[in-house]
Amino acid sequence: MRYTASTLLFTLLIISLLSTGCGGLATPPPPTVTRMPTATPTVEVEAQRTAPPPTATPKSTATPSPSPTATLTPVPTSTLSPLPTQTPTPAPPQGVVREGPLNLREGPGIVYSSIGQLEEGMAVEITGRDEEGTWWQIAYEAGEEGRGWIAAEYVQTSGEIAVEVVEAPSVPPTPLPRFTGKIVFQERSGGRIFIVNADGTGLRQLTQGLDPALSPDGTKVAFTRWEDPAAIYLINVDGTQERLLTEVEQPKCPEWSRDGTKITFTHRSGGGWVYYWDSVKEQLIKQEDPHWKLGVADVVTGQFTDVPCDDHSFAPSWSPDGWWLVYDGEQGLMLTDPTGESRRWQQVSYRVRDMSPDWSAEPREDPWSAPIAYMVYHNDHWEIYTILPNGQGRTRLTASPMFEAPQNSVAPEWSPDGRWIAFLTDRRGRWEIWVMRSDGRQQQPLFPSDVLEGIEFRYEAQSEQVLDWGP
Repeated sequence: MRYTASTLLFTLLIISLLSTGCGGLATPPPPTVTRMPTATPTVEVEAQRTAPPPTATPKSTATPSPSPTATLTPVPTSTLSPLPTQTPTPAPPQGVVREGPLNLREGPGIVYSSIGQLEEGMAVEITGRDEEGTWWQIAYEAGEEGRGWIAAEYVQTSGEIAVEVVEAPSVPPTPLPRFTGKIVFQERSGGRIFIVNADGTGLRQLTQGLDPALSPDGTKVAFTRWEDPAAIYLINVDGTQERLLTEVEQPKCPEWSRDGTKITFTHRSGGGWVYYWDSVKEQLIKQEDPHWKLGVADVVTGQFTDVPCDDHSFAPSWSPDGWWLVYDGEQGLMLTDPTGESRRWQQVSYRVRDMSPDWSAEPREDPWSAPIAYMVYHNDHWEIYTILPNGQGRTRLTASPMFEAPQNSVAPEWSPDGRWIAFLTDRRGRWEIWVMRSDGRQQQPLFPSDVLEGIEFRYEAQSEQVLDWGP
């Protein structure tokens, strides 16, 4: 059979359709790609170290020799010493400074020199105490033998401190010049009156009374008594020829004029009544108000005249030229005319707590340059000051140390040359006569402790003229 070209083309088309099925020509599906998992490389160092090496045929059959085993020699027990057993040492008593700066001193008292200061909150090691238990001895490297003393009331402690009593060191005195003249003093108001040389020799009792004063020539002593008859008296310094000068009601504080012809004094002079409200009894109380006036008496005749002054005037003292009196008035220190003729007056200070003035008798061309010593009340104790008569130059001479028990310095009295001031103080626990330079330096006892042995001073802050210093 003969096939034509068209017949052949048709036949090929039929064959192609039959091979793809009824859906027509189909596109073959894409090949499926299988993703290989990503491998995380793991470094197995330890495995590599411990993996057995590949098996190899040993070239030699020799067996290795084992390593030698070390032999331990035991230490004999007899050579081991046991550790010593330590007994715990008890801690020393401790304290804490509760107020500072606190003075640290060489001994148990303010008469000892300061060797340092301790600040508030500092801890201290307490090593001893004084007999009264008012001062602690503490460890202090810079002190004598590594010790120092502080006031116990300014140290906080816990519980009772059990330490031994330590003997106080002696106080080395500062050398004083050999003083001249005489000092007359009273043991107490109305008690024994003594006289002693300023160098500490010749102590003897003169009489009994109040407020003794030496005459400018050093031969007589004026004093007062309140017993009947109340009066101003005179006596020789050897204790002879005691006599009554002038009768006056309750006289106090006699002082000789510079020429020795007159004596000024304070005395009770009438008065009146004051009223005040008693808050306890809740009623008005009537109280007597005595007046205290100034007078000037003639040493020969005993006649006296009143001096212009306040209703409450005490402790008069003469100016070096005799033209003025300074006294303790109602509003402070005052100046007045001792003759009463000019009635001149002048205010020196305006402080009601300024008391007991004493005008220096040192000879000067200008009397107004001579200072006045006096005492001032500071809250709970007394201190000594100086001031010029015109009210200028107020200077404090004594001062209680901070954070220690307050001390009193009272009744100042000038030496005849005006270079020293004698006064009464209780800074060592009992009243004693001390001395200092006119500017407050070199403060120390005037006499050795045995000179006035057996004499017990008493001071009541009633303008007592405890002592007087004359030629």
